[in-house]
Amino acid sequence: MPLRRRSDETSSSPSPAPETETAEQTIERLRAQEARKGRPTPSRKESESANRRPIVVADRRGAAREARAKIRAERQVQYEAQRTNNTAKLPARDRGPVREYIRDFVDARWNVGEMFLFVAFGLLVLSMVFANSNGSARALSIIFMGAIYLVIVIAVVDALLLWRHLKRRLVEKFGEDRIERGMLMYAMTRAFQIRRARLPRPKNKKHGHYPE
Repeated sequence: MPLRRRSDETSSSPSPAPETETAEQTIERLRAQEARKGRPTPSRKESESANRRPIVVADRRGAAREARAKIRAERQVQYEAQRTNNTAKLPARDRGPVREYIRDFVDARWNVGEMFLFVAFGLLVLSMVFANSNGSARALSIIFMGAIYLVIVIAVVDALLLWRHLKRRLVEKFGEDRIERGMLMYAMTRAFQIRRARLPRPKNKKHGHYPE
């Protein structure tokens, strides 16, 4: 009896493929096995058509034009959202109540960074004017150039003091776990921008309106 059960199991298992079997013989063998299972084996043509996938689209130029048009439309929507403070459609880097609080706090404060471009441009012009002079007047050119670097240092220190105060307010309002990496640079970048050129636009036209 045990010998008969083992022989039955051996006969029911699929026979191994011979080493010299051709492709046509393999297909016929698999088709015969599938027929015993109750479903037909697909033909070679059907298998190849099922596995075939398009590598490139037919009209690559048209697809590229559509992609560029879609990107331009998305950017236009985001720009309008930044200009009108539509928080629902802002870019990902500007979304969330924490980022909004950072913008409102920076906009309410007088920052050295927002005046840096005007001061640095004026010092640079004066340095170029006195650079062609002689004697002590030419020394003023060096002084003005040094003043530009001094203003940079002052603006950076002021931005760090801004973040120190702002971070304390953020922890009190939202919790320390909401302080994400990159928020320091987000606040400093906005502090160095000219107020009228900031996007999203400041909610208040004047300084002093700190968020609660």
